[in-house]
Amino acid sequence: MNRILLSLALLGVLAVPLPAEPLVSSWFTDQSGAYARLYETTADESAGNAVTTWNRGQGVQALPTYAGIHEVSSDAASVYIRTTGLAGYVMGPWYLNAARTNLFPNYPSNTATLYRFDRDPGTPPASKTPTGLGAIGYFVDGVAMFDSRDAFSYDTSAGQDEEPNSGGGVNGDGIWNRDAYINEGVTFDAGNAHQAGNRYHYHANPAGLRHLLGDSVDHDPGTNTYTENFDGGHSPIIGWVRDSYPVYGPYGHDDPNDADSPVRRMISGYQKRDGTNGTTDLASTGRTSLPQWAADVQGIGPALASGQYGPNVNATYILGHYIEDYDFLGNGDLDLHGGRFCVTPEFPGGTYAYFTAIEADGTPVYPYNIGRTYYGNPTGATVGSIPDGATVHFEGGPEVTGRHQSTSIDESTGDVTVVWSAAEGGTYDIQAGPSPGALASLPTTAGAVGNTVSVTDAGRANSDEVYFYRAGLLALDPFDDAGFDTGGGGAAVFTATFPTTPPLPPQNAVTSITVGGVAATILSYDQATGVVELDFDDSSLAPGFYNAVLTFTPPGGSPTMVTSTNQHEVVDTSGANNILLIIVDDWGVDSSPIDNNSTLNPGTTFPTMANLQALAANGVRFTNGYSQPVCSPMRAAIMTGRQAWRTGVGNPGHPLTTGETTLPEAFAAAGSPYQLASFGKWHLGGGNTGYDTLGGWPHFVGITGGGVPNQPDGYTNWPKNDNGTVTTGFTTYSTTDQVDEARTFIDAQEGAGNPWFVWMGFNAPHTPFHEPPAALLQGGTGTSNRELYEKALEALDTEIGRLLESVDFATTNVFLVGDNGTPNQVVQAPFGAGHSKSDIYEGGIHVPFVARGPDVALAAGSTSDRFVHVVDLFPTILELAGVPLPGTGVDATSLVPILNGTDTTPRCVVAEKFADTATFTAGDGRSLRMEADPAYPGSNPDYKLLIFANPFDAADVPTYEFYNVVTDGNEVSPLNIGALNATEQAAYDALLAKEATLGGGYNDPGVPFSGDTLYIQLPSTGVTPQVPNLTRPNGNPLNVTSCTVTGATGTVTATVVGRFNSGAALADEADDAQDRYWVKVQVPADAPYTTAHVVFPDTPTGTPREYDSINILVKP
Repeated sequence: MNRILLSLALLGVLAVPLPAEPLVSSWFTDQSGAYARLYETTADESAGNAVTTWNRGQGVQALPTYAGIHEVSSDAASVYIRTTGLAGYVMGPWYLNAARTNLFPNYPSNTATLYRFDRDPGTPPASKTPTGLGAIGYFVDGVAMFDSRDAFSYDTSAGQDEEPNSGGGVNGDGIWNRDAYINEGVTFDAGNAHQAGNRYHYHANPAGLRHLLGDSVDHDPGTNTYTENFDGGHSPIIGWVRDSYPVYGPYGHDDPNDADSPVRRMISGYQKRDGTNGTTDLASTGRTSLPQWAADVQGIGPALASGQYGPNVNATYILGHYIEDYDFLGNGDLDLHGGRFCVTPEFPGGTYAYFTAIEADGTPVYPYNIGRTYYGNPTGATVGSIPDGATVHFEGGPEVTGRHQSTSIDESTGDVTVVWSAAEGGTYDIQAGPSPGALASLPTTAGAVGNTVSVTDAGRANSDEVYFYRAGLLALDPFDDAGFDTGGGGAAVFTATFPTTPPLPPQNAVTSITVGGVAATILSYDQATGVVELDFDDSSLAPGFYNAVLTFTPPGGSPTMVTSTNQHEVVDTSGANNILLIIVDDWGVDSSPIDNNSTLNPGTTFPTMANLQALAANGVRFTNGYSQPVCSPMRAAIMTGRQAWRTGVGNPGHPLTTGETTLPEAFAAAGSPYQLASFGKWHLGGGNTGYDTLGGWPHFVGITGGGVPNQPDGYTNWPKNDNGTVTTGFTTYSTTDQVDEARTFIDAQEGAGNPWFVWMGFNAPHTPFHEPPAALLQGGTGTSNRELYEKALEALDTEIGRLLESVDFATTNVFLVGDNGTPNQVVQAPFGAGHSKSDIYEGGIHVPFVARGPDVALAAGSTSDRFVHVVDLFPTILELAGVPLPGTGVDATSLVPILNGTDTTPRCVVAEKFADTATFTAGDGRSLRMEADPAYPGSNPDYKLLIFANPFDAADVPTYEFYNVVTDGNEVSPLNIGALNATEQAAYDALLAKEATLGGGYNDPGVPFSGDTLYIQLPSTGVTPQVPNLTRPNGNPLNVTSCTVTGATGTVTATVVGRFNSGAALADEADDAQDRYWVKVQVPADAPYTTAHVVFPDTPTGTPREYDSINILVKP
């Protein structure tokens, strides 16, 4: 009998076929429907006991997740991959020692990565870019590619390598960089990979991947070992570097231009500096020089100063211990970058390509996968979303496209077995019948085994010549879906409850199930209790309540519908895009690579901040972005939309008051569906619950005060406040922990379909200046305060990139701002001369300001010169969320019209600072800039007015400074207010007129003081501790806390004017000068004065600083 059997593939939507373009088609997706697995120990490895969930260190996989690549898509300019970062072979185990007795501290876990590559690599640059730490590309199995370094280097002054546990006293110089394969190879698993944090990655020959690709590597499952076995074939593409050039395995054509030439192993052009072939013999000379390639990368040498020497070559620091132990001779197949231009099977016309370097037995050879610099332009990067309209070429994991794998017949029994590809964890309804229109479910469902599902139809071939089969996904076990896009922005999960009388049908008898008429997928089905968990897309449903309806046909009956007893709510979130506010601590435009550069201001240096630059390149950058001069007033401004003189928050330490209506309170009052959370820095008072009692935040995780402890390990030894519960000595790097917490919250809201608003208030790069985790850096080196500050910014940017992995830019508006200017210790041009954080000059208040999102209509990468201030974020956020302004009144104007490109309203930016509501402290005051405004004739955006006064003291006499900030950006040459030209005078008058409308009392004319002005001299010797300097180590003023003066009739509390001496003329206050040992005060007249007692803040260790006067001068 002739048997004709047709197997129908799983029901589903087929993705667009992968085109021939290698950057699209080369990704390894065969294992996509299978869970990621690992061996936890050698015992598990020997027993073949692989697990799909695990928990060790930073690698927590509480639910299974799918291996590797689970989406490939593209638009005209880019190719995008989604990956869990976990390999398709069984990973692990990992140990710290060769004896394999000491387990590695972390396991890997799902990194939820979305990465973009440019389709056109462009023209290779003449000046090459060094590789950074962290992912520099991705292998085709979705595992991260790291360069040849292990993130640690030699500390010449300490005489040892910096290592993970070497302590804060050892900080690598970044000159002699450790080779990851040599120093960490013992920690690699059989596949030649390990993890940094939770990120699984390869530094060298990825043997496990190459085996899956059929690239001349054998695998012995009994011992879990991989062995090189050259089969004569050209290696496939095994990865892609950030510059959009491919990485091949080790085998290529003998003649790079002849596809018919033999295939052989590619030879590295590097060799150890052992004295042969003209190289320096480091064993004889010591590590006193760099190879030329390293000198070019580092910008020093080749000859080194003694303070830059590495250790002598010995048994501890063997030749090859550092990558600088290699010289490039160019005598191999591969160039300085580890690649060559050649023809390959995928590029018959030729391409530049990197090759993995190995010995004949598979031992990795330097530079492994790529040299220390990219050949092309490293424009690839982690992104937050895929542009609308992109073409999806492949979907895997839970959406793996079911393909018929095989059909077989057992001739002895007539059993028919059909196999399809499937998603592990899936339960499938198998239908069969004599024709496609006459299919019926088989009595039992089938569960996927790995990434296949099969059915055996007993004896079918003995009775039927033609038979049809179909498999459909009924349910999917819960899995870690972070980073997966499984149905668009309307994805919803509804736990429906159905009546159980009469009983529900078996799951495989359900013919359809809908919610509000929208087809749903069953995630779980409990026939006995009637509880059914459903996944569906509710984006087409109008706001309201909807029942689930289950349809089945009982035997011999008619189609029957059962309606759930509960309902799914669709909330009206029209226009409800998510909102993410990112605040960077102590960061002015002088230190921002998108706002300043060394051409504009020679001698300036900048951190690499790839994610910031990508955010600006895809959004709008405000060139006139302003804040308050210090952190607490800035936060109070955003929280309330009101200026400092209204809120009373003019300096750190001033608490927000309960009379203010805050952003969270406005959301709550409106009954908004938005879910709110704040992470990072609070710093607005109220103790450990102030975030709630004063701020109204329903969820807060971060730091109560102004920053981490001011000590060398402050960022890894800090008090973590988790919703009012404080854990001291928390050791996770604070920037990393803040992103971990924010991502957990955001991912939960995305999974639940809730709109959200997150306040992400980073502490970084606020002091203490410190050495961040090396894996977070993007090339920063050095140990000066400025270099450490830039490193903290690089680490912050890396973590911002990770935060944005949880963000869909199509549905999220992102605002990024600096909270105030750069600290005085590290400020750079155009600012300086004391103009930095803490003052109302440009250096203290001009900050980076970027916006990106669906409500930003301005062209991507554009700039706006409109005057914007952080206080304007209060009405902006509320308007974007559809929340009305509170009735308390605001001093702010929404930015939404600017974002829409429709704003024409003239704007004014105001900055304020006051140290105390009772006394004036040097620097207290208000500054104003305004755009040209017809209501104020002569107004001119080039000019700025500063008024120094205490807004709460009607008796003080204000002083003024007036600048053209276009020609005098650092405000060092005030214009002579008594001799202004016509343009200047008109601008000055306009600013005064504007100031008069603002209120606040800064420009009160002053009431003549009727008491005595005293100059109190303090001892310069003979006291411990000594009278403090005028400024703190960070450049901020160190002011007097209090002063009492004893006169003829008693002792009174004086009003402190500042730390001034009387100058040459006691009667003339104009020549007063700042002086460490003098304090100027005012008291009611009560001469003669006998003593004065002056109190300063305690020392950092808690020692009081109180002093008695040695002299008192009375102004005539």
